[in-house]
Amino acid sequence: MKTTQVQLINGQTYYVAERDRFFRYPSVIQNFVKTWAELTFNWDNKIPGTNDTDSGIKVNSKRVPTSTYFASLLLEPNFGKASLPDIAELVPNKVFTGQLRATVIISFLSEPREVRPGEWEIDMIATRLLVDRTSGIDQRIPFNRTFRIKAVEIQTPPLGSQASAFEQKVYELRSAGLEINKITEFKPK
Repeated sequence: MKTTQVQLINGQTYYVAERDRFFRYPSVIQNFVKTWAELTFNWDNKIPGTNDTDSGIKVNSKRVPTSTYFASLLLEPNFGKASLPDIAELVPNKVFTGQLRATVIISFLSEPREVRPGEWEIDMIATRLLVDRTSGIDQRIPFNRTFRIKAVEIQTPPLGSQASAFEQKVYELRSAGLEINKITEFKPK
């Protein structure tokens, strides 16, 4: 495979290497899983990056934070849709009133193990931390999982800079060309 130089319109220059379409650097896979965990379990009553109140996204009779909804788009589509009601059951209503905050603390992410071309497994050892702002009580919940990740086509927003903020966020999250198709309990060998 060849290495070549590319120059962007803004004048930046990069060296790029030709790769198989299913190739992903280990760090890209690790960052993808980390992003999913943080979007899924970092809960607050604010939309991330803003001071806007997050009223959440309705899932059946419950709600999930907006970031958690976006995290579901990193899962295989049917798996993501099926997972939202289960995740909604974990989200206390106190999140939306600002009485409770939650975050995930990732202690370990393994190197991805190739299962077959374009598909990997990666292990995570993490703790979900829930802090009640009114009582000051915290709850620490282990979250140790093995993720199955597969390479998918890398898409770009068809409307480019004219796309809505929602569409831009969706394509930004999917820009690694990966999706999670299975999550199981991590069982060290």
